[in-house]
Amino acid sequence: SIIGARPNSYLNLVNNNFVIEGVAAFNFSDSQTVAAYPHEQIITVKNKRKIDFGGKLTAGWFDFYSDKFEFDYLNFKIHSDKIDSMRLYYPDSLNGNTLLPVTSLLKDISGTIYIDKPNNKSGTDTSNGQYPIFVSEKPSKISYQKSSIYKGAYNEKDFYFKVDPFTIDSLDNFTISGLKFPGTFVSAGILPEFRFEAKIMKDYSLGFEKASPPGGYPLYGTKGHGDIDITLNDKGLTARGEVEYLGAKIKSKDIVLLPDSMNSNTDIFTIDESVKYPKYSAANIKNHWVPKKDSLYINTLGHTTDIFRNGQKFTGNLVLTPKILTGKGLLEWDNAKMTSKLMNFATNSVKSDTAKIEINTIDQGKIAFSSTNVKAFVDFDKRTGDFKANIPGQLTDFGYNQFASSMDQYFWDMDKQTILLTKSPR
Repeated sequence: SIIGARPNSYLNLVNNNFVIEGVAAFNFSDSQTVAAYPHEQIITVKNKRKIDFGGKLTAGWFDFYSDKFEFDYLNFKIHSDKIDSMRLYYPDSLNGNTLLPVTSLLKDISGTIYIDKPNNKSGTDTSNGQYPIFVSEKPSKISYQKSSIYKGAYNEKDFYFKVDPFTIDSLDNFTISGLKFPGTFVSAGILPEFRFEAKIMKDYSLGFEKASPPGGYPLYGTKGHGDIDITLNDKGLTARGEVEYLGAKIKSKDIVLLPDSMNSNTDIFTIDESVKYPKYSAANIKNHWVPKKDSLYINTLGHTTDIFRNGQKFTGNLVLTPKILTGKGLLEWDNAKMTSKLMNFATNSVKSDTAKIEINTIDQGKIAFSSTNVKAFVDFDKRTGDFKANIPGQLTDFGYNQFASSMDQYFWDMDKQTILLTKSPR
């Protein structure tokens, strides 16, 4: 040991423990590549050559971190009741001489490292290829709470892979195909808990790929349903397949499942017509589902999408809830346009408290009717539109006829191609 300004060791006469300071590192076995890097460079040598220390312990391609390791010289093993974390390394597939860290950590481990056979402390017998061996004695967990994974969205208290007690031999020469951690996946309520195996993934994280089971999964309790293949790695919990919510179907190859929400770049999105909702279909859009708010957000990304039954088009943003489908954007049909910051869609009608309406002539495509601030109700079953000016006396333009009116109520019969102007009583 190397230390300055004070003695580098002392003997406690009460318990006969010998404390040594200034110990930066030392080997338990150079042949098995087991070495210690004590925290604050302090170790305690006890009776029968036992050694206590905290810090980092390396064993082959594994690093262990604990506040207290206990070395048993007689049985040539190192034990810790609480290993804070364990990191694995694996040879680079392009450069076998370089060890790359597996990016996921195993945490909250209790276990023992068997360095070598007790009668082979010198390492002269090289036939013991299974050493060093690590035996975990209690369940541990793989955490995915990292700032690099959606800013720490996966809180390790309720999102983790719970690993069964396990044994790994040949810590300095294991195979990636043979290293698997059976256990239970706990996903903060995104999916039901299930048994599976974690392994080293292509991105050097610990995770898994799992095909959808028959019948799929309930999602976020009973909020939705997913026929999805899932992947867990350093990109978080991702999926591909179909998700259903309130009659809406999301088909996507790029789904991210977070504890509080789901995001997707959606290939095909549909809503089945019902007593609450209109028929709707779109392609190449974005979805954001917040189950606790019972809200599914739809962003058309500027694409024109199909709504209702007869060729109506919508561009903008929609929100689907258990009560209603609302939207902000542009609704187009036949020769008409309706723009609003809030539209309420029903099975085959739409209404808005504040909207801009434009109706064009059929033959020449010129604006026949335009009003910028009206309360609107359009019924596509009856093929009618009711509009009422929100500001009394506001002028409405009939551009094609070069006429403006201060009437504040308008009834549009789409099939007759007529607009009835009336004045509401004051």
